[in-house]
Amino acid sequence: MTLSFRSVALLQLAVVLGIAAGFGFALWQKGEPVAFDRQATGVAPSMESLPQTPSPSVSPAVDANTGNSPQTLAEWLEGEVASTSSGSEQIRGVVWLEGEPLTGLEMTASVMIPSDIDEEADLVDQLLSRVRTVRLRKSLVRICISDEEGRFSFEGLDLDHKYHLITAEYNLKSTDSLLSSPYAVGSDLELKAWALRPRNSFVEKKGEPWATGGTEETVLVGTIDGVRSSNLHILEGHGPIPESLESSTKHWLRRAHSSFRQLLVPGPYTLVVKDLSSIDKPLGSWNIDVEPGFNELHLVIEQPSMEVVVSDFEGNPIEGASFSWTVKSSSSTSSRGLRPMQVEGNHYFVVPSGEVLEVLSGGSGKQVFLKVSAPGHQTVEVSIDRLERVDVRFDPVAWLHVDVGGYLGSGLEGSLSFTLTSDDGSASAAGMLDWLGAVRLGPVPPGHYRLLTLTKIGTSRFQAQQIATESVHLAAGDNAISLTLPALYDLTLDFDDELLGKQVMLQSPFHGRLQYFTASRPLLIPRLVAGEYLVRVELMEKAVRIPQQDSVFIAYEKIEINTMVIVQITPGSPAERSGLQVGDQVIAFNGVTFSGMEEMQAIGQKIVPNSDLTLTIIRNGVEMQLTVEVTAFEGIRQKFIER
Repeated sequence: MTLSFRSVALLQLAVVLGIAAGFGFALWQKGEPVAFDRQATGVAPSMESLPQTPSPSVSPAVDANTGNSPQTLAEWLEGEVASTSSGSEQIRGVVWLEGEPLTGLEMTASVMIPSDIDEEADLVDQLLSRVRTVRLRKSLVRICISDEEGRFSFEGLDLDHKYHLITAEYNLKSTDSLLSSPYAVGSDLELKAWALRPRNSFVEKKGEPWATGGTEETVLVGTIDGVRSSNLHILEGHGPIPESLESSTKHWLRRAHSSFRQLLVPGPYTLVVKDLSSIDKPLGSWNIDVEPGFNELHLVIEQPSMEVVVSDFEGNPIEGASFSWTVKSSSSTSSRGLRPMQVEGNHYFVVPSGEVLEVLSGGSGKQVFLKVSAPGHQTVEVSIDRLERVDVRFDPVAWLHVDVGGYLGSGLEGSLSFTLTSDDGSASAAGMLDWLGAVRLGPVPPGHYRLLTLTKIGTSRFQAQQIATESVHLAAGDNAISLTLPALYDLTLDFDDELLGKQVMLQSPFHGRLQYFTASRPLLIPRLVAGEYLVRVELMEKAVRIPQQDSVFIAYEKIEINTMVIVQITPGSPAERSGLQVGDQVIAFNGVTFSGMEEMQAIGQKIVPNSDLTLTIIRNGVEMQLTVEVTAFEGIRQKFIER
C-alpha cells in the first residue's frame, strides 16, 4: 500500500512531535528529585515500565520527477508553495529622538494577516493554510536603516496592505495625531522615538528608579488620599486655573489612595484635582516647584462624607451593599454608581459627587436620592437633602418556590416561564423552569399576586402563550406552591409548494395573540395546549383542533376577488351542520353575484328569513352550489376579499 503525500506528511509531523515530547520527558527524568512534604501522608507511588512495541517505520515518499525525497515541510505537503508578494510602493519619513535626528536606527515594516482557516477542513488543509499565511507575512516584511539626517525609506511595499513600523529598542509614534499605526503605503511620516524599558520575566525585577530616588531624570511621584474617580491635572506654571484643562497632563485617580508618577522638566507647576462629574469648582489645587532629580509629594483631600448604616427589616446588619446617586429634575434623571470611601461592617462612608454637592447647596430645583442595593433584597431609594448619617432598613421581602409536577427531566427547562405580578401591578418577578421542574421567584414585597405560566412557541423567546393562572398570597420569607400544568402538544404543518416561504400566522384560542412563522416543510410548532387554533397563510385561513389534529396539510387555494371567505366555524353550530367548511369562497347568493361589500349587504337584506338559501361557492378550486338554511350563517366568521 502506498501512502499519499498528505498521509506521509501527517505521519512525519506526528513522529517529529512524538520525538520532541519524548526528549522533553527524558530531560525531566534526569532532573533533580522532587522533595516531598514531610507532613504529607501516604507513600509516593512507584512507576513500572510498560512493555514497548517498536514504532512502524515510515519511508518518505520519493518525487517521481527528481527521484529525491522531500526534505522540507513544504515539500512534504504535496510540494505546495505559498505565493509571495512584492510591490512597488514605499513609506518614507524622518525619525526624531528628543528633538534630534535618530541615525543608524534599524526599522522593520511588517503586516498582520489573519489566517483564513476553514475549521471544517481536514488537518492537512488547515496546516497548509497556516503555512501559506506565514510565508505571505514573511514575504511582505521590509527592513531599512535611518541615515545621518534620521531619514528612512521602505521600498517594495504592497499596495493592498498597511504596515506597522517597529524597532527593537524604541517605540515609534507619528507626531501627527491624525496618523496612527498601521500606516498606508505612500505615507510621508515624521516619527517620534522614545526608549523601550527592558522587560524580562526571568530576571529578578529591580525596583523602579523613582521608588528609591535613583533616577537621572526629573520625576515627580506622589500619592493622593481622600478622592476616588477623579482626575489629577498637572499644568505648567503658577497662576489662576484656566477654564479648559485640555492642555494639561492628566492622571485618573481610581481609588481612595491613588499614586502617580510623571517625568517633568524642572520648574513651577500647578496640580489640580477635579471630580469627573463636576463642571465648576475643583476639589483642590496646589502650586509646587519641581527640582532637578527626584521629587516626592503626598496630598490629602478632605471631602464631606456621609455615613450610611444598612440593615434588614429585623435590624440585622447587611454587608456587601452597593450604592448609586440619582439626581432628578422635572425634565431629566441622571444616575451614577459610587464606591464607599470606607467600609466598617454595615457602616458605609460615601462621598457625594460634585453634582450632588451643587444640588444640596440649593437653588437648582433638583432632588438627590441615594439608591441602596443588597443581594436578596429590593432596592431602597432614600431622599437626601443634607449630609448626615442615614439609617437604611430594607423592607421585608417574599420568595415563591414553584414546583411543577410532571415536568422533572422533561426537557422543558428554558421553555416554561413564570411571571409573578402584584394585584396593583407595582411589583413583579419572573423566572424560567429549571431541569428539576422548579423555579424560584423574588424578591417581592409580601401581598397578593397573580402567577402566570407561559410557554414559548417556536424558537423565539418573544413568542409565548399563557397556559395557566394562579392567585397566591405571599408572606414575608419563603413561600411554596405546587402546580399541575396541562399537557402540551406538538403541531406539524405541511404546505403546498406555492405557500413555502410565505408568512404563517397562528392565533391562540386564549388571548387571540398572533404568532408568526415562515412556511417550511415541515413546520413544527411545539408546546401547544389543547384547543382550537387558527392558521392563516396570506388570505387563506384554517381552523386546527389540538390534540385531535397533530398534523395538518394546508392546501393552496386561489382566492377570487370580491368573495366572502369563511375563515372560522364554531363547533356544533348550524354552520357546521349545514356542510359549510373553512376556506369556502362564497361568490353568489341565490344566483345573484356581487362586486363589493355594499352589494353583498344589499343582497343579504332581501333574503327571506327561515327560508332556504342557495350558495354558489368555490371549494378546493371547484365551483359548486350548496343549499342551506338561512340560519347556517350562525356560528361562522367570514372575511370579505375585494379588489
